Amino acid sequence: GALYRVCRYQRLINEGTELTLEDDGGDGVLRHGLLGGGAVSRQPAEFLAVTWLRLGRMVTGTAWSPVQVFFAHDRPADTRPHEEIFGVRPNFGSGLTAMRIPAATLALTNPRADATLAALLDRYTSTLLDKRPTLTTVSGRVRSWLVESHGSGVPLARDAARALAMSERTLHRRLADEQTTFRELLDRFRHEKAVELLTTRRHGIA
Repeated sequence: GALYRVCRYQRLINEGTELTLEDDGGDGVLRHGLLGGGAVSRQPAEFLAVTWLRLGRMVTGTAWSPVQVFFAHDRPADTRPHEEIFGVRPNFGSGLTAMRIPAATLALTNPRADATLAALLDRYTSTLLDKRPTLTTVSGRVRSWLVESHGSGVPLARDAARALAMSERTLHRRLADEQTTFRELLDRFRHEKAVELLTTRRHGIA
């Protein structure tokens, strides 16, 4: 129940991504991705997988481990930290961010569950979800990709097109139809990020 709630309300966290839980022979496959079928870069992907594991252990009160873990990025030179954390060696270069969760783990209950509070929060979040517009524009999806891929290098139009499952030429044409360009979206994103960083005391101007 908890994971299905997370999947349902994923749009409230980030409209440019989707989270699904599918049954596969009894086990559950939790999968995260960008709209259009792409996968997030290494840093957010590994952060997500560890979060799923840590929160799952906290909720169930057990030290469960996944059957499999999948990452889109290439295998790093040293996978020992991954194996220590997940209990299995992840499948790198798989093209997706996903985790296969044992059927026995999915059947566990939260010993601290509060049905009344859950119902209240469900009503509140469902109202928010109903009011939230669906992300359908290509420029909006590019914006989401920029947020998700930030820190993984210089954002390029060809990489954005690949993440959105279209050719670079199609991406430029679709953005032109929406009266914008990839460069404009990138410059706007960088401006917003710079302003955000300058408003904190943790970073100097340099």
